[in-house]
Amino acid sequence: MAADRLKSLASRALGLWRVVKLFREVGHRGIPATADHVRAQTTRILDALDPVTRMVSEINEAGYAANVLSQTAGAAVAAAESAIEKTSIVLGHAILDEVLTECCQVSARLMPENWTGLVQNRKVTLGEALRTPAAEIGGQFLADYLDQLGRESMRTRVDILNQRYQPAPAFEYERRPYRFDRERLEAIDLHRQSILHKLELAREAEAREADDLLYLEATCFYFIYIVAHKHGIALDPMREALDRLRSKSISPVQLSYEGLLLATSLPFADEQVWSAGGQVFATANGRSRQLPLLMPAATPDVSSDHRQLVFVKYRQRPGVQLADCEGIFSQIGDIWISPIDGSNAECVLEGGPRPGLVPPVAGLFPEELEGITSPRFDPDARLVYFIAAAWTTSGAIYVLDLKSREVKYFTDGNAFVVLHGEPHRGSLLVSKHRYYEPPNQGSYDHLWLVSPAVEVGEDFGEDIDAALVKLYGPGGRKRAFPHLR
Repeated sequence: MAADRLKSLASRALGLWRVVKLFREVGHRGIPATADHVRAQTTRILDALDPVTRMVSEINEAGYAANVLSQTAGAAVAAAESAIEKTSIVLGHAILDEVLTECCQVSARLMPENWTGLVQNRKVTLGEALRTPAAEIGGQFLADYLDQLGRESMRTRVDILNQRYQPAPAFEYERRPYRFDRERLEAIDLHRQSILHKLELAREAEAREADDLLYLEATCFYFIYIVAHKHGIALDPMREALDRLRSKSISPVQLSYEGLLLATSLPFADEQVWSAGGQVFATANGRSRQLPLLMPAATPDVSSDHRQLVFVKYRQRPGVQLADCEGIFSQIGDIWISPIDGSNAECVLEGGPRPGLVPPVAGLFPEELEGITSPRFDPDARLVYFIAAAWTTSGAIYVLDLKSREVKYFTDGNAFVVLHGEPHRGSLLVSKHRYYEPPNQGSYDHLWLVSPAVEVGEDFGEDIDAALVKLYGPGGRKRAFPHLR
């Protein structure tokens, strides 16, 4: 019966919202332990840094380690809190989506005459008309329509239900008066889409998100209530839930779910942490993985004669304070060079505003060098190539002449290596972001050979080792980078 189906929906919705609330409570209770874990693992990373990295960084300065631990734990807590709120919005929206679909199904059973008008203009073959009673054909058309309706936007189902159940009676949820607000639901849906499709993790919306979550919950029961009220169905969601539990002779509630509050690249307890060349690794059971770190002296590179280091150091942007997850945006990266022992370091390129960058590139802001990373010497240590922020899907590779200190745009790319072995000495193997030609959709990242004269050569696909073998033959990596032996 439709009434039983509506009562079942009410109790199921209540149970789902209990899961969301439990998820939030467990998540927030676990945040202090998460912060302690992040601090402990970050300490392991700092302790494992090799002597070269220590010499070119501020790790030995008073208070530096404590500052890193505080910022790392703060970022982890902020990310976890944001993830909990935003995951809750996505879950709550999904519950409302299911409730609206089910309310449409129940409504069509309770008053089919109000729904058949939506399918009365559907066409039917003469053969079907002769073989099948009209009521059965209409029922099938309506079932097909409702099935399709469940896949359409939430807005469509909201409008259809409101058209059929107005004027709606006054409704309260958790002793607070409820007012249906279509614009607010649309705004919540847009926010949900931003969370899903843009991986939005900004914290500014958290206070609003908690209130929006309660509004989604109330809206679920508002629609269940107006359908029940019009058809004279008495509803008590909590009583319905308890009755369902008793009828199945099961224990009150058995909830099990897996949650991932914060995904990090921190080492596990059984992994050994070590570092080389400024990069930190974790190894267990014979397998190693690199741990991405943002150190004040980051992404160092050694010259081919093993006499110099080039690296990035970060400094605070004037007038901007570090703020939780936004620390990277309040810092400026500069390129420094030092002897191999890290002494007498010299800044060779300041990031930030830099009038006179040439040549102008369409869509690129030529007066700024933001997000500088990955400086790399050319084979003669006369030039330094590096990446800076540029377009939405791609960085820009620049080249710095160490003698003249002139910096120029080189090519687009998100990653690169400088080849030191003949016959491609001085060329770059660059990972570029590209889009498929119509009618294909999507994008890809492949490696291209780019000469010092910025002549873009062959597309070598996405596998760097395969590309090096094609360029240099067997043992391609060793032949491409002989200075690293």
